Amino acid sequence: MTDELSTADRLDLAQLTSLYAAAVDGRDWDALGTLFVADAVLVTADPPRSLHPGLEASGIDAIVAAARQLTAYARTFHHLTGSFWTPDGPSVALGRTTCAAHHVEAPDTSARSRSFVWHVIYADQAVRTDLGWRFARRELTVAMVEARPLSLVLPYDAPPST
Repeated sequence: MTDELSTADRLDLAQLTSLYAAAVDGRDWDALGTLFVADAVLVTADPPRSLHPGLEASGIDAIVAAARQLTAYARTFHHLTGSFWTPDGPSVALGRTTCAAHHVEAPDTSARSRSFVWHVIYADQAVRTDLGWRFARRELTVAMVEARPLSLVLPYDAPPST
């Protein structure tokens, strides 16, 4: 058992968390599914009912179905604020990732949009596979929620120019 993660491992694990955010925000459900091992578990909170992890999805199909529920929002935007990883054996790493996850409500005819910002703490377990590091378990705790008014929101059918 190694007591260290290599620099390459740390970069790959940081990339894994970034790819998760990009897949969710881009609503790329196929890409999201590739970031988990077949028997992975995603445990999410259920704001405002609960900020603690409690809703469990097991297996890639269930994880993707759980993530698809975010399509109820006009847009999501995950701003990763930090991540660190420690080894838990030669092919397992435990991590903590924090982010501010914006959940933009669709505007109605009488009001502007709001973003519900979930300040999230992910407790992660990743495993090394033949395809690289993949999530085996993600547990999402929401530390706090704030509501922010928005003036403009770019809809998903109008991607940013490159």
